[in-house]
Amino acid sequence: MNVNQKSPSSSPSCRAVQIDVRGLPPPEPMQHIMDALDLLARGDVLHVAMDREPHPLFGILERDGYTHHGEWTDDGYALRIWQAAA
Repeated sequence: MNVNQKSPSSSPSCRAVQIDVRGLPPPEPMQHIMDALDLLARGDVLHVAMDREPHPLFGILERDGYTHHGEWTDDGYALRIWQAAA
């Protein structure tokens, strides 16, 4: 898993955390995503590069108060996750 953290220029208090879980066998992608979510602060966004659309994860994210958006790209599935507004 590759991890990259950077602060968006428009808001230095928010971070964009990027992880790449492509090529990992299940359940490793889900485990890495859940570990990364534990480290997110409000306002941070987790960007995940994946091989597949993680349908089982979507219900967990909603249950735990996260919003997500995903789309297929030339490199696989790109998923963004952030905490829902309070």
